[in-house]
This record gives sequence, C-alpha cells and structure tokens, in this order.
Amino acid sequence: MSLVAITLKIPDNEAYTALRALQRLGIDVARVQRSELYREHDVPEGAYNPNKHVMHILAHAAPSAGEIWIEELDGPSDGRRFVAWRLLDATQTPLGHNALELAAQRLLCNPAIEKALIAA
Repeated sequence: MSLVAITLKIPDNEAYTALRALQRLGIDVARVQRSELYREHDVPEGAYNPNKHVMHILAHAAPSAGEIWIEELDGPSDGRRFVAWRLLDATQTPLGHNALELAAQRLLCNPAIEKALIAA
C-alpha cells in the first residue's frame, strides 16, 4: 500500500498548538510537523492545494524515526488514513521511542477512538 503525505508549506497552527502543549507537558520537543496521509489513489478532491501544500509519496508505509501516526479506529469518513506527527528536538533530531509514546499518551492519541503507530 503506497501512502501520500500532504503537508502544509505555510505555518501550521495545529502543529504549533501541539508543540506548545507537549512542551507544557514536559516533553523535550522543539519542532512538530503534521501531515495528512492518504492511500495513493484515495486523495479526496480539495485535500491538496499546490499553493499551500506539499505532496509526496512515502517510501515506506510505516512511521519513520520521530513519527507517530494516528489512525481512527472506525476509519475516517473523509478518506484520510492517518494523521502523522513528526517530533524533533532542539538539534532537529527525531525524538526517541519513549518520548513518542509519552506524547501519544498525553496528547496526540485518544485511545477510546484512535490508535497510535509509533516509530520503532
């Protein structure tokens, strides 16, 4: 299964809000990037605007270093497969597995309706 990542190239208020909340929760993160992930042929119309988004096909259908992918348990109605969060420290190094688990538990994933896939 090939996945397409769509990321804002303009400032992302949702990622900034998550960054500040994670910092207040004691997670040593300096940068948060957010992407919407879709199956390659299931990108809905209007999900991508070349004036404000960057789109690329992922090499692997699994989270990379520093990433948490959040998937709705009942499946999305808008065609989105995952919301991908990439967490980096002050040296732009991806956060480790333990910090990612903590971020998912404390903020990024609601286990009642979502599941988190965390980079190994």
